[in-house]
Amino acid sequence: MKPLSDGFASAAQKADVEAIIEAISLARMRFFVRSPLIGSTDVEVQRYFPAATMLTPVPDDLAGDAWPWDHWDDPFLDASASVDAARASYLAPGIHLNYYLDWLLFDVECEEGSHSVFEYEDRPSNIARRSHFEAFAHSILIALKSALDRLVAVVGRYVSGVSPHMTWGRIKDGRPSGFMSVVEEGRDTDELLEFLHNEYVSWIAGMVAPRDDIIHYADLQTTWHFGGLSETEQKPFGLHVGHVSTRDDKSPTIDLAILHRCVTLFYALTDHVFLTLATRLPLDVRKKVRGTKPSLGELISQTFGIPPSKRIGEVKAAIGEAIKAGEISRGLEPESYIHFLRSNRSRFGL
Repeated sequence: MKPLSDGFASAAQKADVEAIIEAISLARMRFFVRSPLIGSTDVEVQRYFPAATMLTPVPDDLAGDAWPWDHWDDPFLDASASVDAARASYLAPGIHLNYYLDWLLFDVECEEGSHSVFEYEDRPSNIARRSHFEAFAHSILIALKSALDRLVAVVGRYVSGVSPHMTWGRIKDGRPSGFMSVVEEGRDTDELLEFLHNEYVSWIAGMVAPRDDIIHYADLQTTWHFGGLSETEQKPFGLHVGHVSTRDDKSPTIDLAILHRCVTLFYALTDHVFLTLATRLPLDVRKKVRGTKPSLGELISQTFGIPPSKRIGEVKAAIGEAIKAGEISRGLEPESYIHFLRSNRSRFGL
């Protein structure tokens, strides 16, 4: 699968909006085709996923005509519709980054004398130029947080504990709030939540802080650093432009490299989350079969004809080792592990 982040090959390259639209459409279709109401064959469904992707199957007692949902309340179709409904929010960070680049480059070129005041009558003033790229710097940070909030709504269709109006939240002084409280509680048993926790620590927390300053306290102000830049620093421009909050002297400087990195990481995160969720069963489907499904040990016994014994424990331990080795994800439905065992019968002596 082509990741959403492929459009960001260099610091000066714009976001490929068409590629992002294509990737979001693919994510939407992955949820859509998994619904039994659509009637897609296994081969047709697999075309929308990377090769060798393991999909948790719909239980036999819910497949086909036994599917208890209609088109207006089908959990798979609901997830697909939620992705489509937030399309503008997902596109916004990339679109705002492009406008930021336009105005920043134009301002730098004006400083370098590339655009004479006599070049055209309506040349924007210094204040107008800089106000534009300052505004788009604000917009990028605000759009990223908004898009993360929209993502929570999709995750909530697959992960328990997410309330209808929950936003991304944060971890402050070791205490999580909002969706981050769900992440903290479940990350030991769900690889996706562990991934989101690591992303929060790596870059989201640092992005949210200046965004909060913008929303509640103070604008970002632009700073310029002229000259003194060596080639080894690999700066995109000879003039280094940054933005800093006037709220206090502890606020980090936000520049093109940071904005570019956050937008790139957001699309990589979104790509991974949508793909991972689409391999799973929605929460409502899992609730429907909860209590009636056999355990993993019972499925191993039934599928491979192994009587209750230490042998079942050995097979489960082998699955645990495969999870540690990254061969299969933890936290999947028992049927997914049975499929994994079937695909590796000789290896596990089955």
